[in-house]
Amino acid sequence: MAFGFTKTDFVYINDSYNPDTGRWENEGQFLGPDDPKLMVHYASYGVNYGNSIFEGAKAYLGKDGHVRLFRIEENGKRFGRSAEGILMPPVPVDLFVKKVKELVIKNRNYIPAFDPDPNNRGSLYIRPLLIGEPGLGVRRAENPTFLIFVSPVGPYYATGFNPLHGMVIHHMVRAMPGGHGAYKTGANYVMSMLATAYAKKNGCQEAIWLDGYRHENIEELSACNFMCRIQNTLVTPALSDTILAGITRNSILRLAREQLGMTIEERDLPLEEVLTDADETFGCGTAAVITPIGKISAYHGRYTQEITKDVGELSRKLYDMLTGIQWGVVDDPFKWVTILD
Repeated sequence: MAFGFTKTDFVYINDSYNPDTGRWENEGQFLGPDDPKLMVHYASYGVNYGNSIFEGAKAYLGKDGHVRLFRIEENGKRFGRSAEGILMPPVPVDLFVKKVKELVIKNRNYIPAFDPDPNNRGSLYIRPLLIGEPGLGVRRAENPTFLIFVSPVGPYYATGFNPLHGMVIHHMVRAMPGGHGAYKTGANYVMSMLATAYAKKNGCQEAIWLDGYRHENIEELSACNFMCRIQNTLVTPALSDTILAGITRNSILRLAREQLGMTIEERDLPLEEVLTDADETFGCGTAAVITPIGKISAYHGRYTQEITKDVGELSRKLYDMLTGIQWGVVDDPFKWVTILD
């Protein structure tokens, strides 16, 4: 199963926000996937000016047959921060979580069955959206529509859990300080497409972004956060207004610190240090889970450093711990999982 869109039986929609009261007036409704009410208007602020945000979460059919959500409240909180970051009315976290749960259960039959082989497991991807209403003129959206759809998916990268080849992008910038790089908006992702195409043209699978000012420090991959192991220390770029606060990122740092006893450093991470000292490198995110990076090419492909030939020991250990919790294979020490049925 690839990572792509498959139509399911129900989609959630809520267009009840009242700017006069500052409240969502009702709980919305569940519609069939082809209902005309779900079609985005051509004059939408979201379509024309980018007044839209989204989230990414997953539902898992566990080894015991129960449906699980992973840290879904954190997705609701981040959805609210992103909304406020581009001057859109946030959705209350309790409403967000309630409707995600209800939609997943309504589409339960689309959750891929549990597979004993972790490399073959699929999940139900959850995509909440907040899209600005129709209008003209660059201005804030005051009557947005809140939607959620789901789709069964496999691995985000075609390489699966095998190491991919990343290319450092020196001639483009994903986000600058003072911008909206830390919010989950479509604009932050469309910026990555040209860079990813450039990486693929040069024999790589993914783009690796540097900071916008000096082009010295690694920040993110195009679709997930970046981490590396240097001896017994797990290092990742410190959060800022140019880096998305990944929920998977936070979970991995806690697992490494509290379960594996590793030293954690969140700091500037120079490209030269990674190329010289890193023993393992990987990306992490809801869609990507943990994706090893075996090689890194830099300076427009003139230099390539092989980090690992195979999946690194830490990458494998963290992957097994994280996915084990998500699918109910191992204990959940942090109470991250919500069991729906």
